[in-house]
Amino acid sequence: WVDKIGKGVDIKLGALVKTSGVNTSPAADAKWQLKFWFYDTLNALIGGVPFALDVDQTVATRDWFADTNAVGSVILPKDAYKLQISAEAGLNATGTVWFDDFIFVGRGGAWAGHNWNGFVDADSGWQYWIAPEGGNDGRSYFPGSGVTTEAARTGSYSLKVAALPGRPSGELVWFTETVPIP
Repeated sequence: WVDKIGKGVDIKLGALVKTSGVNTSPAADAKWQLKFWFYDTLNALIGGVPFALDVDQTVATRDWFADTNAVGSVILPKDAYKLQISAEAGLNATGTVWFDDFIFVGRGGAWAGHNWNGFVDADSGWQYWIAPEGGNDGRSYFPGSGVTTEAARTGSYSLKVAALPGRPSGELVWFTETVPIP
């Protein structure tokens, strides 16, 4: 339902990142990076190159932290209609880096569009809201939603999706997180 990623908005980009044994003060070919590819309606890459965010490699090992771009470093000159994100290691990069919960918001409360799959836990093509705690104004549209024991076809639980009286039901896609078992 998001029609575009608007031009002229200062966009804060990044992800939660964790590093282990990465090379510090790396040369260009030894960096870990996040790349953000913005495309226009003709599927042309805006600016001709992706925006590259160098992962902080000032220390070799660091627990989860939010690694984001500088203020004013990403302001699109025209509207984008497609966004792709990649996590890349340079040819001589060392160590291991984990990425999760991609950050994509307009600074100063501005609307920047949306990045579906921001949580890095859904297959390609998924789009979702996480009512009642986020997305699509879930708190006011679906405050009574969630797992319930009120009724169940089989087992003991069911999913209840409820809008407030007089409010439109809208759309809700509910999912469970897939957690790998070692």
